[in-house]
Amino acid sequence: MTMADTLLLRYPLHDSAAECAWLRVDADAAVLAPPGSGTLAEAAEAAEGARVVLVLPAEEVSLLRASLPPRSGKRLATLVPFALEDQLAAEIDTLHFAVGTQSEDGTVETAVVDHAGLESRLAALAQAGLLPVAAFGALQLVPVNPSSNTFLYETPTNLLLRQPDGTAALIDLPIDRPVCDVLTLDADAATACTVYSSSTIHTARQSALPADNGLPAGAEYFGGAAQLLEHGALQKYA
Repeated sequence: MTMADTLLLRYPLHDSAAECAWLRVDADAAVLAPPGSGTLAEAAEAAEGARVVLVLPAEEVSLLRASLPPRSGKRLATLVPFALEDQLAAEIDTLHFAVGTQSEDGTVETAVVDHAGLESRLAALAQAGLLPVAAFGALQLVPVNPSSNTFLYETPTNLLLRQPDGTAALIDLPIDRPVCDVLTLDADAATACTVYSSSTIHTARQSALPADNGLPAGAEYFGGAAQLLEHGALQKYA
């Protein structure tokens, strides 16, 4: 294991038994050890010699697109908060904006997080000896596929969606409700879906709803079936 290794750290967890979860990968995103969960102190031990990347819960980081005049250049960071102001429930001076590059149509993908909340997370990590080199919301790490919608199960009731245009959403999916009853894709969006899940989550949902194929109404699998992640969502984030 070398400093080229990365420890993806999911913090916090909605789990009374563990503060965080982690997965260590090499420079090619190959998994080096089984995923772990526990305290931040235990995560710090697992991170020895690796850089740390923080993965925040999807509900803590909004992924939005700001529309700006083309070629706004160096003014992006200044203009984006005001362009998104009408879409936000909080005052812009209480938020942190991570601004991406501007697309040809003038839009800019932007991650928005409560500034005080982010500082609180980083302070807790620093106290445990964890100093992330980067932080992402879980939705940012769900890949965009121009040919299909991408779904990723974090838990049996937590479903993340990225559409071909990059639109992102967190979907609360009760264990006793089939996907097709909860979600119908826009008629103009691609109907094909790539679904990522762990075998544990897949089994849990199949046990509760054996007739549910895991797809929204009118959709079909891209590639023929759900893709099971041996090491859970962190494996795909890597």
